[in-house]
Amino acid sequence: MLNLDKNIIFCDDNHKMNRNQYPKFVIIKNSIMENTANNPVKQFIQYLNEENFDKAETCLDPEFKFKGVMGSRENAAVYIKDMKQMKFKYKIQKLFTANEDVCLWYDIDMGEKTITACGWYRVADGKIKSLEVLFDPRPLLDHQK
Repeated sequence: MLNLDKNIIFCDDNHKMNRNQYPKFVIIKNSIMENTANNPVKQFIQYLNEENFDKAETCLDPEFKFKGVMGSRENAAVYIKDMKQMKFKYKIQKLFTANEDVCLWYDIDMGEKTITACGWYRVADGKIKSLEVLFDPRPLLDHQK
């Protein structure tokens, strides 16, 4: 747990803001959860990139829920089954944390297309409980025409 000055908000290692200026700003520090072994989200992404889907599933709560622009899934096994077929690759651009929530800004290589997306991971008891992903689907829809 970080011990932060109550009047300072850390938005990264080089910038500080006064809480009174931005009272709804989330406390974020770039160096939080940098160690992949202690971060189930970064570990999950690493396993997906390595196509180690069995290990990726161990990062998820069995009742994991996914909600995305193109659909939703209930259950870790169902989600991993889809990931095995799609074999996406992820390049993390930025990682943000707030308590046990993790937000990733990343590029997702979908084979023929790469999209920039934002993923909100909710973590509890060392497991990813849910994931919501947002991105502009137009490049994918244009490709289907």
